[in-house]
Amino acid sequence: MPTEDLSLPKLSDIPIEQTDHDLEALKKYIPQIKRPNCYVEIGTKHGGSALWANINNKDIDIYAIDPLAILEYYNEREDVGNIHFIKKTSLIAARDWDKPIGVLFIDGNHNQAQQDFGAWEKYVVPGGYILFHDYAPHSPKVKEDCDFTFPYMNNYKILYIPSEDAGSGIYQVQKLS
Repeated sequence: MPTEDLSLPKLSDIPIEQTDHDLEALKKYIPQIKRPNCYVEIGTKHGGSALWANINNKDIDIYAIDPLAILEYYNEREDVGNIHFIKKTSLIAARDWDKPIGVLFIDGNHNQAQQDFGAWEKYVVPGGYILFHDYAPHSPKVKEDCDFTFPYMNNYKILYIPSEDAGSGIYQVQKLS
């Protein structure tokens, strides 16, 4: 009889602030990641979507980066199974980064999505994905950053732009080279 991994909390016990539609976007890309590539989440809060990522691909390392992460569900540990919590700002964490990234999920400070992209995109492998959460009227800087960046970049393919009436959504691009 298999034993449950008691080091990880139950998904139902952790608040997840993404909508079902947002989680479907993550579910589309996370299973495609193959080692040595990893999943990096900028802005993790409670760690719910990191655990959700783990459920959808147990064979990769998951890095959840947030200086204000609330890790009560993980007993304040830095590593839980294949989930690694880095309690630093995105820009500071990027300075020492050296791993290839298969999926980069940007959901940190919505006023600095462009800076997060600039600090991390060089680690995203060709064929990898970058997802921007809260592409919505309530986060005008995220919308502005995406709208004025990706239509003009030849090395990225826009996969999905959330509609204005979606309320929230994940802007999705794929790195081509």
